[in-house]
Amino acid sequence: MDPRKQAKRRKRLKIRQAAEQRKLDRQEADYFHYLAMVDFSRGNAPGALRNAKKAIGFDPHHGPSLDLLGRIYFEHGQYPDAAYYLRILRKHHQNPIPIYNCGMAHMKMGRPEEALADLREFLDVSKGSRDAQVAALRDEAFYWCSQLT
Repeated sequence: MDPRKQAKRRKRLKIRQAAEQRKLDRQEADYFHYLAMVDFSRGNAPGALRNAKKAIGFDPHHGPSLDLLGRIYFEHGQYPDAAYYLRILRKHHQNPIPIYNCGMAHMKMGRPEEALADLREFLDVSKGSRDAQVAALRDEAFYWCSQLT
């Protein structure tokens, strides 16, 4: 067989194998996220953190796991860690709620300039949203923006 054809065939095979591996990684991430949610619903925050981090190990941009990590860290007062995961989440997903949550974490850390920037970004991105939760958060964001300026 022609060496160029062999090289192309090997390349196609590697691409297909990589796609299959990414699919398996997403399935593993979904499984560990499910376990994390079970732990979280039972009040086992350490178990939820452990499983959510395993999910992130399989898929570093797994939105539900990033959101859960941010939520758990925020609820336990570990605002820098919460902001870290929320920043990754907002970078790779279009949901405006992590932007608001990141602003709240910055406010809790005593960083009013960053909080104000996040809240203004949230208000800008969420214009015209019909989601009831986003609408409620917009009201809160308007309030906090008025308090921080």
